[in-house]
Amino acid sequence: MERKTSRTKAAVPVHLYGMPARLKEIARAGVPVLEDAGQAHGSDAKWGRCGSFGVAGAFSFYPTKNLGAYGDGGMIVTSDAGIAKRSRLLRNYGQHENFSSEILGQNSRLDELQAAVLRVKLRTLDDWNRRRREIARMYREAFDGLPLAMQAETGTSNYHLFVITTAERDKLRAHLASLDIPTLVHYPIPVHRQRAFREFNPGRCPNADSLCARVLSLPIHAFLSNGEAERVIDGVRSFFKR
Repeated sequence: MERKTSRTKAAVPVHLYGMPARLKEIARAGVPVLEDAGQAHGSDAKWGRCGSFGVAGAFSFYPTKNLGAYGDGGMIVTSDAGIAKRSRLLRNYGQHENFSSEILGQNSRLDELQAAVLRVKLRTLDDWNRRRREIARMYREAFDGLPLAMQAETGTSNYHLFVITTAERDKLRAHLASLDIPTLVHYPIPVHRQRAFREFNPGRCPNADSLCARVLSLPIHAFLSNGEAERVIDGVRSFFKR
């Protein structure tokens, strides 16, 4: 929060890849904290479960999330009555009563089918997260000592993604592809270089530029077998020992 100015109205920390952000440090800035918990279903830190610390938090139910619907969806959580009331208005055309819009809103209601799917899947979220953590622990132990970096553990992540960084990202990715091991890049273009934000004259963000050139997401999900995880480990280790 070194960049805080008189115009700063809130902080929106992201629990990136499911790893809890350092919210207590951020809260010292003295502005409301709005948590982006879109990837952090079930992640924990010393201050509590992700989404429970700030004045409000937002979760995504996109199908690929740890708790995903069969279509698009999301949820806002808050203990602030004012935020709750306004959120309900915004999600339903700005209406408190049918056919009477108090503010400009939109149709962002979660339909009953998606809610039913999520209700069933919620029962197994902790078990699915536990399995992801087991795989992440296998990776961390196997990659210790290799010339790559792994995300700092600032809490108990749900490991929505397992991301490493290496200066040889593209070569490693090609090597793994040759072994039929899929990988992804989250994310290739930082926000400040997105065309949509050029009008705001974003400043230089060298750390974001550097990370986007080096991050690589390895396979991880609740149904990945130990054997499949070992294939990933062997593939990564064979690249650095070539």
